[in-house]
Amino acid sequence: MEAELQSIRSLIARKTGLALRDEDMAQFRKVLSSRMKANHVGNPDDYRLLIETPHRTGDREWNKLVSLLTVGHSYFFRDPDQFRLLRERILPELIAERTESRSLSLWSVGCSTGEEAYSLAVIVQELLPALENWNVRILGTDINGEAIEKAKRGVFGASSVQKVDVEARKHYFTHSGGSWAIAEQFRNMVEFRVENLLDAATALRYRGHSMDIIVCRNVFIYFSRQAVAQAIDTLSGLLTEGGYLVTGHGELLGHSLDLGRLRARVYPESVVYQKTRARRKHPAETEAGLHVMTDAGVRAGTVSSEMGPLSARPSALRAPNLRQPSRAPATPGRAPVPAPERSKADRDRTSALAEMVRRREYRAAVEIGRTVVEDHPEDLDAHYIVAQSYANLGEYEHAERVCRTMISKKVDSPRPYFLLAHISEAQGAYEEAKTLLKKVIYLDPKAVAAYLELSALYDRENDPFRAQKMRRSALEILKSLPPDTVIEPYPDTTAEELVGYCA
Repeated sequence: MEAELQSIRSLIARKTGLALRDEDMAQFRKVLSSRMKANHVGNPDDYRLLIETPHRTGDREWNKLVSLLTVGHSYFFRDPDQFRLLRERILPELIAERTESRSLSLWSVGCSTGEEAYSLAVIVQELLPALENWNVRILGTDINGEAIEKAKRGVFGASSVQKVDVEARKHYFTHSGGSWAIAEQFRNMVEFRVENLLDAATALRYRGHSMDIIVCRNVFIYFSRQAVAQAIDTLSGLLTEGGYLVTGHGELLGHSLDLGRLRARVYPESVVYQKTRARRKHPAETEAGLHVMTDAGVRAGTVSSEMGPLSARPSALRAPNLRQPSRAPATPGRAPVPAPERSKADRDRTSALAEMVRRREYRAAVEIGRTVVEDHPEDLDAHYIVAQSYANLGEYEHAERVCRTMISKKVDSPRPYFLLAHISEAQGAYEEAKTLLKKVIYLDPKAVAAYLELSALYDRENDPFRAQKMRRSALEILKSLPPDTVIEPYPDTTAEELVGYCA
């Protein structure tokens, strides 16, 4: 019996990409038992034969089974940050580029009962008042036929409109009893179809109808890695040059996928993927390898199996660079000082990467940060966050390479030396760590953190004279600062608090 169940499970994964987890199996058995009874089938082998056989009854039963296994919940403007990004940045950019052709195509993949596709219609109409002068195509597809039928009707319950402003509901819907019907103007903008994303025929049907935006959220979380790779290849091929793929937060991370011409774009609201022009790969790049910064530039390397963060260190006050991000990737140990003016896009990129580190999403910061560094090789803040994230993952060799690249670009920056000192100490190279910390102090005589780190190392060596000397130096600097000055890289630690530690 178990072998037959696994056989049907494999069939579902192969045809739909849906990877049923072990914890899903109890529900799967219930669904399967119910459908076998409904079809008067006595055993799983016969049921598999039914759904595999290409005839009307088998096709109908296959669609019913898939519908029961892919019941989704959605509502209008789900994930407000991503819809704000679409409304305020991505769509205005695309509309400006398409003013001559006056053509725009959007696709909601895995659209469930249609809320997402209709949400796209609403914001397109908001941005294009003269909509009649444009050729706008919005497509919604889902493997669940019952969900698509509901989407076509365009009638929703109260839970679907929970995120829609009360006043806006009056313009977008007709309210009757407990139901909300989407206005006809939006219903006419969207075409719904039952489609299987992994079906090769799907891609062929849409050839010649390239998409400017493909929204495929909360789909890949149910897919096997192989299915994700196949789907990404299909979706990338159907995007226009400069078009965008919007996925759920972090859905593509951790799969080590070759995204081909899709490039990650980092915004405060979300990470999205833009299709760029074809580029030549560096000779050292491999499909499976990760891009690692070296002195020679971006090259491929294979990241070792994931290790934990640096172990706790003996001092009473430990510099948290390798566990938590500082408020900004500023000079270690120094109060924030005016920096050269950076563009808003640069600041936004850094903020988004730093937020990943704050949430300890180090793998995500590495994968997205690599792309940022490749596109903006002079962005040393992004370099630093990538190096910091590698170090937190225990991938010290990669972290060191990024630090060396930073030094080659700006030899007088103390930040990479400070991180290298942490890595050296984590590996037991205490003499090297001391040398690097002295280098930090040479480059930045007011680097409070470097003095405190050296003090801890001297304490470890039972050298109280030098340890006390380092603390006194830190104390003199701290007393010269306003008491509420936050001392980098210790998050939320002020000069006043550190004075008490050093005294």
